[in-house]
Amino acid sequence: LKKDVKNVIIVGGSGVISEDLKMEMESLGLYVTRKNGVNRAETSTVIGNTYFMDAQMAIVANGWEFADALAAAPYAAKIGAPIILVNQNRVSNSIVDYLSTSLITHLKIVGGDAAVGKDARTMMEDALGKKKDSNQ
Repeated sequence: LKKDVKNVIIVGGSGVISEDLKMEMESLGLYVTRKNGVNRAETSTVIGNTYFMDAQMAIVANGWEFADALAAAPYAAKIGAPIILVNQNRVSNSIVDYLSTSLITHLKIVGGDAAVGKDARTMMEDALGKKKDSNQ
């Protein structure tokens, strides 16, 4: 670790980064915060709600095939957008809730239909549409 590091953010639950490792970092005098949900899709909404509160665009990638999400990460960082993780054919309730309550109005979906299929796209568009309908 660099000597000037004081804060560490762990993204994911204890099944991803152990509580022992978290405690070890804390024993080094680091302030450690864990950001996680019950699964990777919900964790992506926690990150969106915590660090991208003003974002109007989100990057959407399949959360079970990581190549697209990894490739999109620099672009997402550049434009200040969260990466939302979905399943190929469905979107979790936490993602629907996030999209319908956040400031997100546009989605950039990475990967083809094999990564994020039509049903998942429709669910997200419906979530955004509900938000538009409630603002009229």
